[in-house]
Amino acid sequence: MKPRGIYYICPDMPTQSGGVSMIYDHVISLNKLGYNAYVVHFSSQFKKIPWRKFGKDISFLKVHYLDKLFEIKNENGNMQLASCKFDFNENDVIVVPEGFPQFFPILKQNMSIKSKFIMFAQGWLYLIPSMQQVFQGQIVNLKQLGCDGVITVGDETTRYIKDMFKFTDDEVKQVSNFVDTTLFNMEMGTEEIEEVIENEDGELDIASVTRLKEKKNKIAFMPRKGMEKWYGIFLSLAQALGVTNGWEFIPIVNMTSEQVAGILKESKIFLNFTEGEGFGLPALESLMCGCLYVGNAGLGSLEFLNGKKTSFHNDIKDCNDPYQWAMALDKAIAYTNTSEYNENIQKVSEESSNIYTYDNFVNELDKVYNN
Repeated sequence: MKPRGIYYICPDMPTQSGGVSMIYDHVISLNKLGYNAYVVHFSSQFKKIPWRKFGKDISFLKVHYLDKLFEIKNENGNMQLASCKFDFNENDVIVVPEGFPQFFPILKQNMSIKSKFIMFAQGWLYLIPSMQQVFQGQIVNLKQLGCDGVITVGDETTRYIKDMFKFTDDEVKQVSNFVDTTLFNMEMGTEEIEEVIENEDGELDIASVTRLKEKKNKIAFMPRKGMEKWYGIFLSLAQALGVTNGWEFIPIVNMTSEQVAGILKESKIFLNFTEGEGFGLPALESLMCGCLYVGNAGLGSLEFLNGKKTSFHNDIKDCNDPYQWAMALDKAIAYTNTSEYNENIQKVSEESSNIYTYDNFVNELDKVYNN
């Protein structure tokens, strides 16, 4: 039986966040499928984020607020849920992000709400630190907290949840992330350039010529998750060693999806240092745009990096060793001069584009909530 209502608790992020964006994708897609789903932001003072990526789909976004569903009290400046004002029942599903385990005992144990409680684990890295912060250093089994099951976004996070908290296959369901293939692809487009030509009189002239765009000697990178200092260390050493002579570094910061796709399409290499990934969308998007990947996997990206000739993640055994990064870059740059380079980036892009589609995402999401 389908749930009566599905309520995704969601933090109030003032700037665009990949994790919040995915919660929005879930809610919008569920409503398009005929479910009754809501994003539940913390405060009614928080306004809907008018992210351009949702376009007309924003009409399928339903929003509730914790301070409208619950009585709120402040203790020493901290928000506390005191009592429930909303009529949740056993046919509702309350979905809690992995960084907020305190909601399970508060809502299920203290308030005796009879709904099904699900964790939405977009990552694995912050699960234990979040518990330690909330429960005075203790690591508590999710089942003991009142978590009935988990939805994950990728193979490695699924494996981690099962191993760490002893959930069964029936208790952990996966809804894989998707990539907007209309943006992240290898369709380069055309460009106008000026060329010197010989005219009918045999004289040299300058004419405007239209030709297909080509990738350039550019290395794109995305400083994220507090890892900014490492890029300066890695790239400075690569420059000092002469590894990246003739190459341009392009930082991807505060850009729209369209702008990011444009940078990746014209770059040959994507450099990515990550503390830990639940899935690793930037890495996958770079592969789909035909970039060679230089970086660590952060665990979560292994499912689409392993076995790919276009990925150099296995060359970095120690993430804090700048020489390994410089040598991995050197190896990737050398690969761009081989005969198989273009063939392999095209193959990997096409394979990924057929797997991580929006249709597959929606089918998995529907299957989870139908059960």
